[in-house]
Amino acid sequence: MKRFSSLALTLFITANAATAAVLPLTQPLPATVPAGTQLNVADQDEVLQTLFNASGQIDRLSAKVHFGNFSDGPEILEAFRAGAVDVAVVGDAPPIQAQANGNDVLIVGVQRNSDREYQLAIAPEGQIRSLADLRGKRIANAPGTGREAYLYRVLEKAGLQPTEVKLVTLQTGTFTDAVRSNEVDAAALKEPNLTQYVNAYKDKGGTVLGTEVTAGGSTGLRYLYARRSAVEDPAKAAALREFVAHWVKGWQWANQHPAQWVTDYYVKNQGLTQSEGELINRVAGPTAFPRIDQALFAVQQHTADLLLKSGSIDHKVDAKAEFDSRFDAVIQQAAHAQ
Repeated sequence: MKRFSSLALTLFITANAATAAVLPLTQPLPATVPAGTQLNVADQDEVLQTLFNASGQIDRLSAKVHFGNFSDGPEILEAFRAGAVDVAVVGDAPPIQAQANGNDVLIVGVQRNSDREYQLAIAPEGQIRSLADLRGKRIANAPGTGREAYLYRVLEKAGLQPTEVKLVTLQTGTFTDAVRSNEVDAAALKEPNLTQYVNAYKDKGGTVLGTEVTAGGSTGLRYLYARRSAVEDPAKAAALREFVAHWVKGWQWANQHPAQWVTDYYVKNQGLTQSEGELINRVAGPTAFPRIDQALFAVQQHTADLLLKSGSIDHKVDAKAEFDSRFDAVIQQAAHAQ
């Protein structure tokens, strides 16, 4: 009879236990979160942490959740690669970049607001009043972020190639400083930075190329995406299922209590006035939850093809493969629960 040393037996049992613990993506999502399960969440601008706390959904989660604040998609991808986070909130471009670079991440949540998430802020000395004026101008670009996709859509609408402007590579956190100091002529900003910039620099010539000009630049989509290894872990998969459901309910609470959401997030967390927060919230509009279906795949595929055409990724990707469609039922059930 073949015998195992105690060490070999331990390794054999551990290896087989690890294999058994992998949840195939073809299997239903587990419904029960085991005790002691932890989720590490990559947040941006502390929006998720504030949402879960303000809405009370944090108290309805079975897993222990830790929120960490990150500046943009590329920084989050680094954390994914290091195994430091399980799930993150991002724009529409980072999942495409992740797929193109061979990073195993899957979209597990979809939300849509208005198409005014980003607007093109113009520097005091930018001298840009129309899309045609963008030709030859210095425009901030953050590869691998939603702002990059927005910029390429705006250039596409203007009939310009990326080579017909001067793209200045910057981190998203420096966009506001770059545009107000005239380091660049234009930069895609989102709230609350956009309102803060306009209020501070409108008397010096700082302005915005509004959405009536740049309409179609933003899809209004934001995603929750997770490490594939987290989705394949039965305990974390169950925790993600629960997290996504309460994420939906949190945004529904914000839709139903806009004044409280403005106070808790824009005023207390972001340091804006109540009137500024109300304006931002009104522009964003209510949060909706699109189906994870062919229509959504087509929108994401167009973005991926645009990034390929612009040289941001070096090969064609199948955007449908970025999504874990099992979470569609989770989202829709939470969205329509009474």
